[in-house]
Amino acid sequence: MKFTGVLCIFLILSMIFVPIISIGKEPVSVSSSPAQTSVSEKTQPNEKIKVYITETGKVEKIDLTEYTIGAVCAEISPNYEEEAIMAQAIACKTYAVYMMENDVYDKADVSDDYTIHQGYISKDKLKEKWGEKFDAYYQKIASAVKKVDDKIITYNGKVIQPAFFALCGGKTENAEDIWGNEVPYLKSVVSVGDELASSNTSTVSYSVDEFVNCCENLEKCKLSDDKSDWIGETKKTDAGSVKNIVIGSQSYTGAKIQRVFNLKSINFSLKYDGKNFVFSVIGNGHGVGMSQYGADYMARQGSNYEEILKHYYTSVEITDY
Repeated sequence: MKFTGVLCIFLILSMIFVPIISIGKEPVSVSSSPAQTSVSEKTQPNEKIKVYITETGKVEKIDLTEYTIGAVCAEISPNYEEEAIMAQAIACKTYAVYMMENDVYDKADVSDDYTIHQGYISKDKLKEKWGEKFDAYYQKIASAVKKVDDKIITYNGKVIQPAFFALCGGKTENAEDIWGNEVPYLKSVVSVGDELASSNTSTVSYSVDEFVNCCENLEKCKLSDDKSDWIGETKKTDAGSVKNIVIGSQSYTGAKIQRVFNLKSINFSLKYDGKNFVFSVIGNGHGVGMSQYGADYMARQGSNYEEILKHYYTSVEITDY
């Protein structure tokens, strides 16, 4: 089987834990009861991780520390506080170790595609992206990564799959409420700083014709002549994300609506104002695990990386690797 075919299969099977920072990264799961890697099964020092590079279609072997730096650069703002960046570094390293120890497919451990795994960006691409700020930004992130390069996150002695996202509405989500599978370390917690973010809310408006066109991507969606009847009951989680919403004649998951209508998160409301269908959206990402904005807020309030990680991941330990 070609690698791209395997990659597609993995994407279907792994829609829970892959972390994401950009809109809809939803950050992917492996199973309803994800396997966990024993700390005693660690990879060897200086081992290289096999990364599938989507732009070239090739697999590259990259030093694990350098990969972690590239992943952190892809996943978090270099303007964040050092303790938040260190928390992100440990999450990225933990995810990489988990994937290296749990063979999902033969040719690579991860992809650089954030919609499938966590993101990764090379130095050359970063130089293009950051321009004259490259040296300062890269040095800051690389320094933070190397300070915690010997740390990973474990739960009951096993390496976890750490989910993370950009921003929520003030409270993270239980994994089971979003993906249907309970994960003991991915429980809903308060994330105070998120509500203070200027980018916390967004609005997406669709004309009637645009809305109808999008609904063609919803299975068995039948719309009546009365537009005011197109939106039905909405069921939400305690943290505010949409579990299910009725559109036309059918009920759909919030995740499905998020994808079809290109929304930043599953935490949304929908109304018809007589002319347009308007989504009011809170947050950015799936809402499970660590909020990156919340982590930065905690760091600015004096929390260190361990306090941040133990706040967002329930009952975990930060373990020497």
